[in-house]
Amino acid sequence: MSEKRRSLRTVEVPLSFQPAFNHAEEYVARYFDQRLEDPSQGRIEISGERYILVRAASMSKEFFDLVTSLYRDRGDRRARAEALSFLFDLAHAIGKADAKSFFTKMGVKDPIEKLSAGPVHFAYTGWAFVKIFKESRPTPDENYFLIYDHPFSFEADAWLKRGEKTDFPVCMMNAGYSSGWCEESFGVSLVAAEVQCRAMGDDCCRFIMAPPSRIKDHIARYQGETPSDDRDPGPFGIPEFFQRKRLEDELIKSEETVRALLNAPNDRAMLLDAGGKILALNKTAADTFGKRVEELIGRNAFDLLPETLSSRRKSWHEQVVRTGKPYRCEDRWNGRWMDTTVDPVRDAQGNVARVAVVSRDMTDYKRMEEALRKEKEFNATLIKTSPALFVAIDAKGRILLINEAMQKTLGYSHEEVAGKNYLKTFVPRSEWPFLKAVFRDLRGAGTTVNEGKMVTKDGRELIVEWHSRHILKEDGRLDYFFAIGVDVTERKRAEEELRRHRDHLEELVRERTDSLTKTNERLQREIAERKQAEEALKKSETMQRAIFDQTLQFTGVLKLDGTVLKVNKTAMDFIGARELEITGMPFWETPWWEQSEKERERLKRAVGLAAKGELVRFETTHAAADGRQMDIDFSLKPVRDDTGKILLLIAEGRDITPLKTAMRELRKSETRLKVQSKSLEEANIALKVLLKQVKEKEKEDKENILSNVKQLVIPYLTKLKKTGLDKGQMTLVEILETNLNSIVSPLVTRLSSTFLNLTPMEIRIAHLVKEGLTNKEMADLLGTSLNTVSSHRHSIRTKLGLKNNGTNLRSYLLSLENQ
Repeated sequence: MSEKRRSLRTVEVPLSFQPAFNHAEEYVARYFDQRLEDPSQGRIEISGERYILVRAASMSKEFFDLVTSLYRDRGDRRARAEALSFLFDLAHAIGKADAKSFFTKMGVKDPIEKLSAGPVHFAYTGWAFVKIFKESRPTPDENYFLIYDHPFSFEADAWLKRGEKTDFPVCMMNAGYSSGWCEESFGVSLVAAEVQCRAMGDDCCRFIMAPPSRIKDHIARYQGETPSDDRDPGPFGIPEFFQRKRLEDELIKSEETVRALLNAPNDRAMLLDAGGKILALNKTAADTFGKRVEELIGRNAFDLLPETLSSRRKSWHEQVVRTGKPYRCEDRWNGRWMDTTVDPVRDAQGNVARVAVVSRDMTDYKRMEEALRKEKEFNATLIKTSPALFVAIDAKGRILLINEAMQKTLGYSHEEVAGKNYLKTFVPRSEWPFLKAVFRDLRGAGTTVNEGKMVTKDGRELIVEWHSRHILKEDGRLDYFFAIGVDVTERKRAEEELRRHRDHLEELVRERTDSLTKTNERLQREIAERKQAEEALKKSETMQRAIFDQTLQFTGVLKLDGTVLKVNKTAMDFIGARELEITGMPFWETPWWEQSEKERERLKRAVGLAAKGELVRFETTHAAADGRQMDIDFSLKPVRDDTGKILLLIAEGRDITPLKTAMRELRKSETRLKVQSKSLEEANIALKVLLKQVKEKEKEDKENILSNVKQLVIPYLTKLKKTGLDKGQMTLVEILETNLNSIVSPLVTRLSSTFLNLTPMEIRIAHLVKEGLTNKEMADLLGTSLNTVSSHRHSIRTKLGLKNNGTNLRSYLLSLENQ
């Protein structure tokens, strides 16, 4: 080792790299010399940036053990993959962020200088020492290659300190951080894989870093050149971070992902008591039975259903009442598929007092699902079997797909060209400026038609007529190009042949013309078919996006671990967020669930169950962007492929706030009406008693007034008129008598003037006669003899003018009362 090489303290690099690394050691050392520690504020600052100290084992062996224990139910291999993937993802992100911040603060711009700062920074922060080998070629393109060791890796040390030897590389954070730093340095996607590890018993921790599309080739070459101990090379693959990212991209673009969400429910809701009597229902449910809501309240729901359906639904109902657990299943009614949920409603004591039944018509969804499946198969078959060439290219010019016709024409398999640059693979360099202009024109136009040259695998040059179009993402950025092409090489050659020999070979021209006519007809048919395929693809994409974003319920697509892949516009508007802010987050950490730790844990369990194939459904509460609390009917449904394998999860949320509000108001109304009814009943009884008492008192007062006037006033007025009054006094007495008669005249009219001639005893006996008492009963009541009663009755008949005329005394007295 030269003197210059020995001067480096933090890294070991080839001679060609040493000047840059010497410079990096100087300014990185200055960066870390500016250190400030203040435990009273819990603060460590280096060059004005806040740092934290983390125990190495907690971020390696102990973290690995924790994550694998959480995923142990999915098998040791899956648990290990999840833990290592998480460590790589985290470190890769940290490496990119640290590099970006450091470059900005220190003003580093050259890619090699950026790279040189990384290992030095790596050593100062305690991750590992770095040794870079001379075979390395750090270039800002697909040829990037770096092979290096991490002596003293903190991750390998943590495992070795625990005395554990593994059969897989453990330095995933070292790989992630270093690839993240270099990716930020050179502006190309990079990944690092550990091919030797001290925790496995190797002499060193060795890594290979390259673009994701090239990393497998480099690893395979390294393994072929390095003596092996028959160890399984499986752990040396690409870290899960990149595989999962590609799978997410494919899922987002897949038609099945969006079409599985097609569902426009028209729910039928009923509230039943424990015996099945209908307490409340919505109009949709009433229309199902062909009756009005009012006609169905109080009827038994199971009496309204066909016998077989009634028996099944009744058994669900009784099961929910008995167990207190909700029930859900699908069945058919009148030729329609119904998705029915039966949920218990408990009273204050926790007993199931009522049952909420909600049925959703799934028929249209089932039909749409089948139609979409057939449409997807048709589109795939159309592209696969079409004799025309079909190619899809991403926004960076990389090949996404070529069909079988293009593979056969050019001599390449799909695996050979997938991910490679289209121009460099298929197009002569002389055509590049023209093709780049075509790609630019596609961004601002619809379908374009042009001809271009292509080179086959065996070096032949073809002329292809392309019909091209661009596809945009939702945010307006370019997603990919696709084009349908027809090989017109033979046609072009024939046209050239015709031009050369037209003057000399008229007969040949006629034969060629016939041949060209047929060829043109075939080409036109093929072009028409391609256009139809293009329109079908466009229509399919437009329809699926419109349906997904315009559905009224909240809908989202999740990975099996609960990571958000896509959500519809309705759900995003509900919380006032953008899709980019949510995509990639664990579903339980999104704003929909942030208000309740209990609900987040519940959702985590639900994701685990759904990932195993269960349909999970429960009610929860979400807060809208404006603060409103809404009741949500939430469900998680697994989506399977044709083989039954679970690919992803569909999350759906339905606003049931009106139903819940109606149920609560119904309970309040029942209680209020019972109280009011009881109060009205008691008031009615009291009012009847009071009215009877008032009527009797009024009658008694009237009789007393008449009797008193007759006995206590009128006799004295009569005597007063006979005392020799002068004319003035007589006038006053007569006025008094007239006014007195005016006052009592209404009473006289009511009781008959004849009644005034009766004595008080006769009036009492008259009342008793009117009440229907016998002479003996009246004698006993008045404490007198039968003869006295008979005498008074005779006197009453005489005074009332009933003597000897045969009129019944009681009937006559009753008639006087009704006058």
